[in-house]
Amino acid sequence: MSYDTGTRQNKPIALDVRREGAPAPPPARAAPPPPTRPAPPPRDDDVPEEFLCPITFEMMTDPVIAADGHTYERRAIEAWFERARTSPVTNEPLEHLHLIPAHTIRSLIQRRSEAS
Repeated sequence: MSYDTGTRQNKPIALDVRREGAPAPPPARAAPPPPTRPAPPPRDDDVPEEFLCPITFEMMTDPVIAADGHTYERRAIEAWFERARTSPVTNEPLEHLHLIPAHTIRSLIQRRSEAS
């Protein structure tokens, strides 16, 4: 037996294996749409966008990095994960739900708050 190890992608093939006269299976139920995040409110202050959580649009106090590489407020992304296992920014599935503390961005936010 040989296997195709070429660079083309293998695509699944749908086979109709029903017997003649057999009823068709019921249609598949559509998955619920992923949650969507609201549009950011207009801002008139000078807070850098990188300091704002892309879910809440508020300055982060406990920033963490998710598998998509984006930084979120811990409570907001944990609440998001209760509803979906996708990136709030891209809606793409995430490889894992581990969160990494974002020490550098936290320090920058704290420095800015102390200077204000």
